[in-house]
Amino acid sequence: MDSAVYNGLRLHKPDGTTFDFVPSDTGLYHLDSKMFGTSPRTWSLITTVKEQAAGYTKRQLNEAQQARRMQNIIMHPSDQQLSDVAIHHLRGCPVTKRLIQIASDVFGPNLGSLKGKTVV
Repeated sequence: MDSAVYNGLRLHKPDGTTFDFVPSDTGLYHLDSKMFGTSPRTWSLITTVKEQAAGYTKRQLNEAQQARRMQNIIMHPSDQQLSDVAIHHLRGCPVTKRLIQIASDVFGPNLGSLKGKTVV
C-alpha cells in the first residue's frame, strides 16, 4: 500500500491482474464484488451466526449460550481446557463437551480465551 499513489490496497496476482480494495465509510477496506458480475461462481467469505445456527435446535442454542457464559465467568479457559478439565471438576455442571462444540461452531472461538494467547 502506497497511500501517496493510491488510497487503497492493491492486490497483484501472478497472472498480472489486480484487485483493488477501497476504504468504506467506516475505514475498513473491501473489494467491490460487482466487478465479478452475477456469475454463479461468485463467492463470499462471510458466515453469519444465523447460518451456523440453522442446524441446531433452540434448546441446543440456548444451552450453548449458557456454556459460553460459563466459559467467560470462569476466566476464559480454551474450549479444549473447558471440555477436558473444567467441566469434570464442577459438581452438577450442566455444560457438556457437545455444548462446547456447538458454541464454538455457532459463535466461533471464544475471543476472551484467544486474547493474550495468540501470536500476531
